[in-house]
Amino acid sequence: MKPLLLAAALLVAGCSTASPIRQSQESFNAAYGVVAGNTDTIVISSSPPYVQVTVVDKRTSKVHTRCINAYSLLGALELEHGLPVGSHAETLRLALTNKERRFEFTKLAALARLAISYADAELEVMRQRLAPYSDAELATGFGGRGTLQSLLDGSPADRPRAYRDAAACVLIDRGFSPRIADRTGALVIYR
Repeated sequence: MKPLLLAAALLVAGCSTASPIRQSQESFNAAYGVVAGNTDTIVISSSPPYVQVTVVDKRTSKVHTRCINAYSLLGALELEHGLPVGSHAETLRLALTNKERRFEFTKLAALARLAISYADAELEVMRQRLAPYSDAELATGFGGRGTLQSLLDGSPADRPRAYRDAAACVLIDRGFSPRIADRTGALVIYR
């Protein structure tokens, strides 16, 4: 299967129906470096943040809510709207002005940018693993050199990011702003 088709297939695989968005607008904006609504001071970080969005595949009518790398969303919007590569201001405007965070796509290349690494089963595993921990324990355990990284072990070998990305979604549901550490690839969170 061609890489683009495989990525689009992974996007659809294991999709559930659309769930409510639990990430606050403030956290969503902060993922793009927007603080207090000031879009003049956008910061693109080397530590990619996660955002929670609803993706609509207009070709198939499939709708699902997932947590993805925030920069992947910008790349998908760029492709979908035929914008030049690096159109950060315009793609950021498209992302930030969509207050429902429900994004519709028709182009396979754009959908491929939004491919998810985890299935519903892996999301449920991470919900169960993280449920016993208080918010304070999660903040410490996933902060910098936290001790909870070992909870992400056990992901299928063919999809090593699955538990990390699923855990990010659980953490968003709990009110955190997770990121991928730029040097280690570990999951880190901020409140």
